[in-house]
Amino acid sequence: MERLFLDHVYRWLKPGGVLALAIPGQRLCEASSILSVHFRDIRVYRLTEPESTRYGQVVLFGVRRTRHERERLQDAEITRCAVGTNSW
Repeated sequence: MERLFLDHVYRWLKPGGVLALAIPGQRLCEASSILSVHFRDIRVYRLTEPESTRYGQVVLFGVRRTRHERERLQDAEITRCAVGTNSW
């Protein structure tokens, strides 16, 4: 569901804009393909409020890439980001 949400709404964020998204931590992998291509400087933080802990929620921050940045990406960079060897 998070991947579908990101697939539709990432376009609404202008290049250089910051995404802040609270999602269950176990859903992060399914959204990684969109995140690795369209966002940079991605950071994930675990939420510590009791309700957030109960559902394993994290908050994700990322900066939307410009078209030029996306075109310069190498396939290896996208793969590296998607499998989580980045600083997520």
